[in-house]
Amino acid sequence: MFLTGRLHAGIIYITDLYRAQSEATVWAKHLKAVPAPFAFIGGQESGIADFLRQDYGVRLRTERAVSDKLARAQRAIAAWNRGEIRLPQGAPITTEIEGEVLSFTGDSRLDEHDDIIDALAGLHHALLGAPAFEPLDPLGWN
Repeated sequence: MFLTGRLHAGIIYITDLYRAQSEATVWAKHLKAVPAPFAFIGGQESGIADFLRQDYGVRLRTERAVSDKLARAQRAIAAWNRGEIRLPQGAPITTEIEGEVLSFTGDSRLDEHDDIIDALAGLHHALLGAPAFEPLDPLGWN
């Protein structure tokens, strides 16, 4: 699953949602159409990412998933709550995305569906990047 979107004036505009259970070769066609696809990956997914890059020329940017979905999604959730993520009005994907985002608890035992949350975190990271480290008390650092 992945979301596509554009960033304009600090607002992420979601443009599409791709959800399917299929082979990597099928995903390659969709990912090649995305200018700079990004994914958090873990375990065997790194082999799939390498396969997509080498065999299909997908320019997939990745970062190792070192935390759970709730931790990865914090910045995207905050942006959603500030109104900095917008969905296409009246589009079928809007209902699907809203439903999953609004029902997300962060507890994997309770969240039947959480793939959109992870895709939203990935899109947010791809468009805005990781925040620069800024110490709370710069004078207390050696």
